[in-house]
Order: sequence, then structure tokens, then C-alpha cells
Amino acid sequence: MDVNKWTQLARALRPVNSLYLATQGQPDRSTRYRDICLPLGLGDELRVVLRTDGATWGFMCLHRERNGANFTPAEAAFLADISPHLAAGLRAALLLERAEAASELDSPGLIILAHDFSLLAATPAGERWLSELADYPLRQELPQVIYAAVARLTAVECGAAPEPDLAPRARVRTRGGQWLVLHASRLTGRGAAEIAVIMEPAPPAELAPLLLPAYGLTRREDDVVQMVLRGTATVGIAAKLRISEYTVQQHLKSVFDKIGVGSRRELVARVFGEQYKPRMRNAILRRD
Repeated sequence: MDVNKWTQLARALRPVNSLYLATQGQPDRSTRYRDICLPLGLGDELRVVLRTDGATWGFMCLHRERNGANFTPAEAAFLADISPHLAAGLRAALLLERAEAASELDSPGLIILAHDFSLLAATPAGERWLSELADYPLRQELPQVIYAAVARLTAVECGAAPEPDLAPRARVRTRGGQWLVLHASRLTGRGAAEIAVIMEPAPPAELAPLLLPAYGLTRREDDVVQMVLRGTATVGIAAKLRISEYTVQQHLKSVFDKIGVGSRRELVARVFGEQYKPRMRNAILRRD
């Protein structure tokens, strides 16, 4: 049995809880406590999801020593109070300048996982993408985002996924500032039980849901921008959203002001630039 799972906290009304509070003072009920915390000499654990405006932007996990005091309800309440501000800070960080270092990788990479989710094989591109992920190879296990995609696949296969129509995939940012999309799929064939995970650079359409909320767009403004990124003209946006062309233009004016661009072309370039600017900058530095 486990408690305070990230997915549970992300959907909870109050996205903060400690191990002792969640187990009513009986942490041994938690598998994570028995298998991880105790061997490391850790006691209570306090988890908080950094969420604002209905979107999750990060997580925080705090630990106390085994012989130390447990986290108090007042401490949990304090984290609950400041977590939206921390989330807003992480959201704003997406708008800051990206890291100077950049990856030269463009081609998709493939890794194969065994039945116990250990790494069985990888293409050269797959190995390079793994090396670009922040928590690998510093940890013995694979990057957590790999397990997130695999967990989604397993939930779909078992019929336990809350939203079965969502594909087994995950998005993550590399050390060089690029966004990757990971797709998990079960291999088929005689005796096959392995899982394939494909890692590829995220197209702008994949980045928009991550980047646009950082600018504080309204839901309708977000709808308009999504259609602009797909190349839909004003008349098409108006017809699809059942609003007037004048209203579309007003939404675009507001979007331009918030994002700091002056035209549709600049808007699209801004989204493209979030993905490709690091590599372009690195190429310029090499030429110089």
C-alpha cells in the first residue's frame, strides 16, 4: 500500500500531505516508507504539488531524519499557502532565457525495456537522448519520465486508466532546453513482452499547452492561439468557435500584448523558438 501518490495529490483539493498524517501515525503502512525511507534513515515525508490556476508545474518532497520530529499540520498548511506562489515562479521560468548549452540531436531515439522495466537495448539516438535527461545517469534507475510513460501504458492495458483515450506518453525538458515527447508501446510478436519507448523532439503543437499557460491567457485566448498555430485563418477561427471575426481580432490583440509579439508570424515564431532557439544559438557559436 502506498499513500500521497503524486497523481492523487495533483487532483486533491489540498495538494499537500505528510506521510504520518496520511497514515494516521502508522507510516509502516506505506510501502515507500518501508522500502525507501527506513533504509535511508529517513522519517516523515512531506509532499506538495506546486499547482496554480488548475495546472501543475512542479513537485516538492521534504524529509525529516528518522529520529527527528514529524511534520506538523501547521507546517503542511504553510506549504499549502506558498505552493501556488512557487508554482507561479516555475511557470514564469518558462518565459526566461533558455540555457546556452544545446543538443544537436534531432532524430528519434528508441529504447527497449524488459519485463521488469530494466533497460534491455537502445539505439544510439536513444542513448544520447537518455544522457540529455537531467536525472540520468546520476541515478541507477532510468529517468522518472520513462517510468511515467510506462505506468500510463500499464494502466491503459489493465483498464485502470482514469482517461483511457489518452495515449501512453509523457513530455520532458532536456538539459539543453529542448522538449521531448516520449511514447510507450508494448511490442507484439511471438513471446514478446518488452516495452518500446520512443523519444523525439516535441513539435510546436506539443509545446503550446505547456508554454501558453505561462503567459496567463484566458481559455478563449488559448483556443484562438491553438488554431493560429495550426494555420487557421480568422474566418475559420470565427466559424469554429462560433464568434465574430471582430471578436477573434480582439482576442488576438490581447494575446499579442500578453506574449509581447505584434503579429501571427511572430507568435508562431515565438513558440517555434522555444524549441529550436537553443540549437540555433549553439550553431551560431560554432560558426563564430
